[in-house]
Amino acid sequence: MIKLPILIHTALLVYEGKLRWDTTLTFREQDRTPGSGVLLNLSDGLTLSLLDVCTLMICMSDNSATNMIIDILGVEPVNECMRSLGCIGTELNRKVYSNDTPRNPANAKYGLGVTNVADQLHLLNLVQSNFIGDVQTCDIIRTMLGKQHYRTGIPRLMGEDYKFMGKSGSVDHVRNDVGIVITPAGRSILLAIFCQDIETVSWSPDNIGLLAIANLSKSIVDYLDSHF
Repeated sequence: MIKLPILIHTALLVYEGKLRWDTTLTFREQDRTPGSGVLLNLSDGLTLSLLDVCTLMICMSDNSATNMIIDILGVEPVNECMRSLGCIGTELNRKVYSNDTPRNPANAKYGLGVTNVADQLHLLNLVQSNFIGDVQTCDIIRTMLGKQHYRTGIPRLMGEDYKFMGKSGSVDHVRNDVGIVITPAGRSILLAIFCQDIETVSWSPDNIGLLAIANLSKSIVDYLDSHF
């Protein structure tokens, strides 16, 4: 889930004129990172725009793309950005699959990073309210979130007339999903649901954590859409 904060910081730097979405990045052999994503399987020397690399980081949770972006941003600037936005429970520790020691020893057990549902909802609200940079910046973020490839959590049980813009996150015993649901009536509902301590390690779409997220999401959206 730390990849959404990384995107937010990147978008703000573009808004401030310190980065450009059309900046060309080159995928190198040293960027090749295990786990989720597609860059792992592509040839080194491939060139992509910063916009495309960020899109891969979000819509496919691409680990290689994530590390390419962290190389540009640095770790601590992401954390400073999150603190400036009021997300005091969110911290990037290191690059994906890096052995770097987090500056905060209390976060060592969390690996790549740590966050919570309150911070994730706060970031989604800032995006949906057009408070990250300007409307154009937030439109770009929403477009990336709307291309989400993993849809077995929050949007799983919702009809095609519901729009979903979000980001999922998974490790062996954890399934998380956050996002903006737009109902057929045009209502925006922000959801952040984390499931942890899942006993069975399963990468099936029917993981019990994903099923719990899907059922809870539908119940919440159905209730809010019919009562308010």
